[in-house]
Amino acid sequence: MNTFKQKWAHYAQNRRTTSTDMAFYHLSKALLFDNPQEKAKILLRSAFTPATNRHKLANGYQVYTPLRDALYWITRPTGIYGCESKHFVDEETQQKIVALAKTLNAVEITS
Repeated sequence: MNTFKQKWAHYAQNRRTTSTDMAFYHLSKALLFDNPQEKAKILLRSAFTPATNRHKLANGYQVYTPLRDALYWITRPTGIYGCESKHFVDEETQQKIVALAKTLNAVEITS
């Protein structure tokens, strides 16, 4: 995890982070706790601002669409930063993060 933090700090300093990066970062932090799914919900709700624009919401935009999109893109092969996520975490951790992202994408984040 220490190497991940160092690499994360380097990318964050260069302002190359995206919403997918932030979701990946918070999911990796959540894995350190006893109940990663609940901790991930808390961390992700604090990192992503819900949509409140009434026009967007009236046209079908979901409150946490950017978060859902970020969780979706974590499960894709390119992973974070536009490169393979295996460069940031080991294979086992990567699989746990992807599984957590899939689980959270299937449940209601706000509950």
